[in-house]
Amino acid sequence: MVPSELTVLMSAKREATCVTDDGKKISNFKQSIPIPAYLIAIAVGALERRQLGFRTSVWAEAEVVDKAAYEFADTEEMLIAAEQICGPYIWGDYELLILPPSFPYGGMENPCLTFLSPTLLVGDRSLCNSVAHELAHSWTGNLVTPCSFEHFWLSEGFATFIERKILGRMKGETVRHFCALTGIHELEREINSMGNGNNLTKLVLHLVNPDKAISLVPYEKGHTLLFYLEELVGGRVEFENFLRKFLQHFKYMSISTEDFKEYFNYYFENVINTEDINWSGWLDKPGMPLAVPVYTTLLDKPCADLAAQWGNWNLEDTCPFIENDLNIMSFSQIQAFLIHLLDLVDLCLTKVKFMGKLYFIDSFQHSEIRSRWLLLCIKVRWIEKINDILHFVNEHGRLKFILPIYRKLYEWIEVRDKVLANFSEFRHTMMQ
Repeated sequence: MVPSELTVLMSAKREATCVTDDGKKISNFKQSIPIPAYLIAIAVGALERRQLGFRTSVWAEAEVVDKAAYEFADTEEMLIAAEQICGPYIWGDYELLILPPSFPYGGMENPCLTFLSPTLLVGDRSLCNSVAHELAHSWTGNLVTPCSFEHFWLSEGFATFIERKILGRMKGETVRHFCALTGIHELEREINSMGNGNNLTKLVLHLVNPDKAISLVPYEKGHTLLFYLEELVGGRVEFENFLRKFLQHFKYMSISTEDFKEYFNYYFENVINTEDINWSGWLDKPGMPLAVPVYTTLLDKPCADLAAQWGNWNLEDTCPFIENDLNIMSFSQIQAFLIHLLDLVDLCLTKVKFMGKLYFIDSFQHSEIRSRWLLLCIKVRWIEKINDILHFVNEHGRLKFILPIYRKLYEWIEVRDKVLANFSEFRHTMMQ
C-alpha cells in the first residue's frame, strides 16, 4: 500500500491495482514461475512508463523517462534475437526500470523487471549491451540457476556469451568479436592486478566469500570457455541447438558446473571426442583462460594502433595526431583506445595532458569513457585532476567505476589522505 501518486513495481506480473477510500494505492502481483530468493525485487517511486514494443517497456522518473525510451528503443528487437538463440521467453512482459545514480550495478536481472543504472543513458544507444546482458539472464540465471556462488559463471559467463550473440545478430559478427576482444583485454588487466596465481581467478570457486570474489573472471573467462566450445563443436548452429536443449532440460532447476559438463559431454559424444577437452584446466586453473579464440580485430586494430602511436611518439618530434582521430571512432572504440592506453608503460603526464586538450576528452559525459579517462589521469599522476576524479566517484554509485578508481587512488600516496577523507564523507550516500 503506497500513496496514490506513487507506482509499485515488482519482479512479477501485475494482476490488479486499486485505490482505497483514503487515497492509498494497492497493487497485487503474481510470479507463477519459481525463482530463487535473490530475484525478488520491489520498487516504489514517482514513475512514468513508455512502451517500447509489443512486450517491452521502460519505467523511470519523469525527468529521464523519454531519454530512457530513446536509449532502449531496440529492446524488443533484442528480445526477438534472444528467443532465436535461447528459445521462447516465458516471463510475459519485459520491463526496464531506471534507478537513481547510487544504484551499484549496471543492471540487475529481476524477472519481468530489469533494474538499470542511469549511467547507461548516454544518448547514443552505445551501452544497450547492458540490456542485452540482463535480458540473457531470463534464461541463464533466472530460468536455469547456479546452485551456489561457487558456480556463478553459469549465470554470468552464459549471460555475457548470449549478450554478445544478441549483438552479433543485430550488428554483425564483427561487433560480437570486438566486444569479446575488449572483454579479454580488460580481463587480462584485472588478472594481472589480482595476481595470476590468485585462486579468485579460477572459474569455479571453492567456499569463497562472494564479496571478495567480485571480478570479471566469471563473466569473461566463462564467455571465453563457451566461445571455445562453440568453435570446437562446429559453430553457431550446432552450439545454439545445444544451448536451447540445455536450457529446456534444466529449466526451473539449480545446477552445478558438473551438471553442465555432463550434459555437454552427453550431447556431443558422437560429434567430438569430449575426453580431449581439458576441463580441469578451464575450470580449476587460476589465471587467464586456457586458450583465447582468434577474434576478428577489424574494429579493435585502429584503437590499438592509435594507442601504440601515442606510446611511441617522441615529444621532440612533430605531432602526428589530429583532433579528428577520435571522430571516426565509435564510443565503444574510444573506450577500447583508452583501455589500450592504460596498458602502456611509457605514457607520460605531458602526453596525456596534450591528448586531453587535443581530443577534448573532458567534454565526454559517456560514463564508460569518462571512467577510463580518469583512470588514465591517475596512472600519470595528474594532480590537478583529483577534484574531477572525486566528483565522479561521489556522483556515481556504480561499483564497476568507483572500485577501480578508489583502488588506484589509494596507491597514490600523495592524495591518499584526501581520498580517504572523501570516502568517509560520502560513504553514507552509496547504495541509498
